[in-house]
Amino acid sequence: MELPEWDIDRQAIEGSLVAKMTAGFQQQVATGEWTQGQADQAVGALTRSKALQEAVDAEVQHLEAFLSGRIH
Repeated sequence: MELPEWDIDRQAIEGSLVAKMTAGFQQQVATGEWTQGQADQAVGALTRSKALQEAVDAEVQHLEAFLSGRIH
């Protein structure tokens, strides 16, 4: 049985992951552990990182497995 093709929006997944991380960075700013400049630098580094792309790839694979019924 051929699996259907899924149109998964990688940019939306990336945006969601960056938003979650940015919220965490802002929490560090709110507690005084980081400055806003440090948080901004971290967001910049994150958006250029290979780790972010790997996280997006992993999320896409997970969604494809879920949508095809391989995981519940």
